[in-house]
Amino acid sequence: MNARGFHSKIAPFLKDAFDQSPQTLAVMREPLDQISSWYRYRSRLKTGHPSSTKGISFDQFVLDALKESPPLYARIGSQFSFLTSATGDVLVDHVFAYEKLEILHDLLRQFFGKELIFRQANVSPRLTVELSSKTAAKLHDIRAHEFALYDKILKAGGQLNRVKL
Repeated sequence: MNARGFHSKIAPFLKDAFDQSPQTLAVMREPLDQISSWYRYRSRLKTGHPSSTKGISFDQFVLDALKESPPLYARIGSQFSFLTSATGDVLVDHVFAYEKLEILHDLLRQFFGKELIFRQANVSPRLTVELSSKTAAKLHDIRAHEFALYDKILKAGGQLNRVKL
């Protein structure tokens, strides 16, 4: 569930029904790595499937993902939109960098008082992906807020507490 949906529907219900205001957390990936993962994940689908990326270059996938109305195979959304309000406020109490999951694991271990076992699921196939410098520049330009948010998380040591961008 995205942060906007949680804050508009679930949080008010929890407050009204149970007088609870739980802390929220999310994990964010480096934006290009996240897009690459979607591309590689969808490459496992059979040619001809509307969400398959087989036969489509990574460069084309990124360009299509940046369109206002992307084709089905390139509909991946935006982590920035998932985590923020319409004005760019981070709506999640704690955002963790995917590459620094040990910080999240430590927090959860402290909270629950025991070691938790995490298993990987839905792992994308390993593929080499290449992006032209022109497409990379366009991605960084169009998704500048997403890259900026990710950089803030890294500069905060891998965990960012709710802030306004």
